[in-house]
Amino acid sequence: MHMKITQEILKEIILEEKLSSFILGDEEFLTDRPEIDYSRWGELHRFYETLNIDSPLRRKIDDTIIILYAEASESKKQAAVAVGRLLQLQSIKQKIINAFDNSEIPNYGQNLQNEFLFSATILQLSEVASSVIKIFTSEGRLGEFIMCSSIPSYVEQVGEDDIWRIEVMDAFFEDSDNDTRESIYSQANETAMYSKNFCLAIRKYLTTDVRHREFHLMLEKIVGDINSR
Repeated sequence: MHMKITQEILKEIILEEKLSSFILGDEEFLTDRPEIDYSRWGELHRFYETLNIDSPLRRKIDDTIIILYAEASESKKQAAVAVGRLLQLQSIKQKIINAFDNSEIPNYGQNLQNEFLFSATILQLSEVASSVIKIFTSEGRLGEFIMCSSIPSYVEQVGEDDIWRIEVMDAFFEDSDNDTRESIYSQANETAMYSKNFCLAIRKYLTTDVRHREFHLMLEKIVGDINSR
């Protein structure tokens, strides 16, 4: 489907029970272009924000996403997590937390695992932050966690979420063994080599009150490594 999606069209889609197909890109909304899926989800997000909290349409949207999440199909569950994250649904936040708490994540394919990891990071779910960063670190993907920013890489600016992720690193570093600390340092240092925004975030974090001295020393070492290049 390639057409301008208006609020009236979205209302019709919801009332005609076609929202699942709209979200999934099925039937009349069929497409093999992910950017069109994201565009549709963006329109749904904008429409959702215009609705009163007790609106029947909002409840229909919420219910549809929860039903999709309950499907056995991983692609449907992945879409539900992604759209639920975009809409900031408390029910999906809790589903993500439960998936980590119940050790469900390793049972899924890589695409769905990644959706859980990045959605938990973007939503700043402190309840599962240690589990999320542990997976990223152990898989040698800490840079992906570090770079999961609301600020585009070409904008030299530090966001609140950038500081939150460093706080998560701080807490994880404090509870880690020496081998894990070495891995955190190595991966963070490598990320700092190509990310100006991470370097800016480190410098800003170093101006805050010291939580754990060892972590601050590691960040200072990274800054020193950067300055010596």
